[in-house]
Amino acid sequence: MVRLVNSTRGGSGRTVSMVTPPADMPLGTAIDLIKEQVDPAIREQLPEDGDISYQGTADDKDTAIRNMAQSLALAIAILYLLMSALFRSFIDSLLVLLCLPLATVGGVAALVVAWIAQDLVFWLVLFAWGGLGAAFGPALIAGAMSVCVVYSFKMVDIEND
Repeated sequence: MVRLVNSTRGGSGRTVSMVTPPADMPLGTAIDLIKEQVDPAIREQLPEDGDISYQGTADDKDTAIRNMAQSLALAIAILYLLMSALFRSFIDSLLVLLCLPLATVGGVAALVVAWIAQDLVFWLVLFAWGGLGAAFGPALIAGAMSVCVVYSFKMVDIEND
């Protein structure tokens, strides 16, 4: 599963380096497998001053997850403060913030439906765009015509002066 690349004995003790796991196994699974199955057997044979540490990519993964969790917490705090300033109410912004997990679940469910039923989603999107065109098309055309009429009246006033 995980192959031994090299084993060296330095002034501070023995160092064992490992290769990445097989391509079909994620790094997190391989590290958890090593910690659960290999680590206890090695710890039994270690002297009292011996230690096992996971460094390199394994340590980078834990650090990255910790940093992402801190960034997420900071982003949520900043979002809460911004919404509190906009709404001028801590309670209203807290209510909106509590709706975010439900919206996230709905978004993930929509992505799953979109992945499973791609033909259905195509037709739904097609009809949605058609509906938007039907709803906003005449209003946009009327607005554009209004701008043209106002512009033509301005041109007539300029020519009359």
